[in-house]
Amino acid sequence: MILITGNDSRPQSLVISDFNNDGLMDIGVVNSRTYNIGIFLGYGDISFANQVTYSTGLHSSPCSMTVGDFNNDTRVDIVFAS
Repeated sequence: MILITGNDSRPQSLVISDFNNDGLMDIGVVNSRTYNIGIFLGYGDISFANQVTYSTGLHSSPCSMTVGDFNNDTRVDIVFAS
C-alpha cells in the first residue's frame, strides 16, 4: 500500500488512531516540508481516503506527533512538535 502525502512533503512521523470516531483505524502523518498534518481516513478494508491536510503554520516544520485524549472530552487530540 502506498499513501501519497504530496510532492516534496517529507513525512516525518505517523500515528494510527480513530480520528473520526467511526470505529475504523485512520493514519495521521506530519509533513515537515509542506508545514501540515495529513489525515488518511480508513475504510476498514486496508484502504484509505485521500489525505486531508491541516496547516501547522508557515515554516513550522513539524517533525513528530502523538495522539491521546488530552482534554478528557473522549475525542482524539493531536499534538505535534516542530
